[in-house]
Amino acid sequence: MRLTSIVFASLLMLTAGATIVPAQTTSQTFDFTNKPSAQGLQEIATILRTVGNIKQLSVDAAASTVTVQGTADELSMTAWIVHELDQPNAQSVSSSPAQQYLVAGQSDDVIRVFHLANISPQPPQAMQEALTILRTVADVQKVYNYTALADLVVRGPASQIAVSEYLINSLDVVKGSVTTTAEYQYQAPGQGSQVARVFYLAHATTPQSVQEILTVIRTVADIQKIFNFTPLNALAIRGTANDIAVCDFLIQSLDIASAPSTGPSASLREYHMPGNARAGDSFVRVFYPAHIDTQAGIQQTITQLRTDLQIMKVFNRSSPTALVVRGSADQIAKAELLIKDRDQPAKSTP
Repeated sequence: MRLTSIVFASLLMLTAGATIVPAQTTSQTFDFTNKPSAQGLQEIATILRTVGNIKQLSVDAAASTVTVQGTADELSMTAWIVHELDQPNAQSVSSSPAQQYLVAGQSDDVIRVFHLANISPQPPQAMQEALTILRTVADVQKVYNYTALADLVVRGPASQIAVSEYLINSLDVVKGSVTTTAEYQYQAPGQGSQVARVFYLAHATTPQSVQEILTVIRTVADIQKIFNFTPLNALAIRGTANDIAVCDFLIQSLDIASAPSTGPSASLREYHMPGNARAGDSFVRVFYPAHIDTQAGIQQTITQLRTDLQIMKVFNRSSPTALVVRGSADQIAKAELLIKDRDQPAKSTP
């Protein structure tokens, strides 16, 4: 006991007297061969702060320089990012090979610069939507744009970089040149197997129609990782394989020029969700009423479905008129009767 106490006391004394030597930092000023604009300089500074985690940084707008105080690894990373962004114009980098940087001391921490060929930074909506898709669909938090070169700078684990590449390659295309994409499967950190897919809508060509389909997918299918890309009338979606399957069904059922009545299209009307759906909530049905064609009539029908049948997951597509309902087999059967009863031609007045 006495020996143990002596050893323990000695360790305490050593610990108390020990000092942790911080990593040595130095200052370096980075100049640019191709002088960025004032906005460009601020964007580069933001990229270094948000993507590079550089804490001590200052900008000299008059000299077009950035000064960084950091460790040797941080300065090396800064030099790489500055080199990637210090290009004469977008054309000079649009065909360059993919560039990425493995952060020193990390086994799975990658920085990648994506040079966009078809997503124009002006007006800024398209690039902002691409950024939002990476943040919401791919869960990438460290991403920022550099307007002058139409660049997106992304940092994350290799799996996030890979899904980001899939999404960017699917969105950075000429409208109409691609009409379908394959699913992209990957292992999301801490979340198991995930699937990403970009759907190009063929008939939903207005912001309202795209938003209606997006809202149906969110509310009826419980899909949260979804966002629209306006230039292509596209939806980027991420979830399990079962999630993507029900999204495929809904998009095929709603992205149509006219409501189907008979024939192959009619088979799209009902979908039985796989076993991971909640009990009593596993059937999705799309109804195409022929005579409920006013907004008031649609809303009255939705209200009746919710109050009389207790179906909470119901939403509509306005053109062509469609009602999407999710519930149990019994609820779907009763919804069919209710909608059929309401979907009657107007009686003519003698």
